[in-house]
Amino acid sequence: MVADTQQRYCGVLCLHCRQPIPLSPMVMRRVAELRGSEANHLRELGPHAFTLRCRACEREGMYAEPNLIDCEGTPRPRNYRPRPASPDRGLPASYTRAAGN
Repeated sequence: MVADTQQRYCGVLCLHCRQPIPLSPMVMRRVAELRGSEANHLRELGPHAFTLRCRACEREGMYAEPNLIDCEGTPRPRNYRPRPASPDRGLPASYTRAAGN
């Protein structure tokens, strides 16, 4: 018998397209610190928000701890766009140095 093991991750629903967005490791650490007992004084300062970019629609949104949900399945892979070529690529080294050198 094969056990059905679904991957689970913590995330939020995109404000724009309602697709799940996984939390980055940095945001996960920050949320863990806020939930910790030694950080009670941080809660008194007010709500803590973080910005995440949706992997489906590429739009950003502000989210807070109450927006966190447990998601099932595998997070959507990132859509990496190729970076544009550097404007100085292919020019002789004398053209790319700062003036006066």
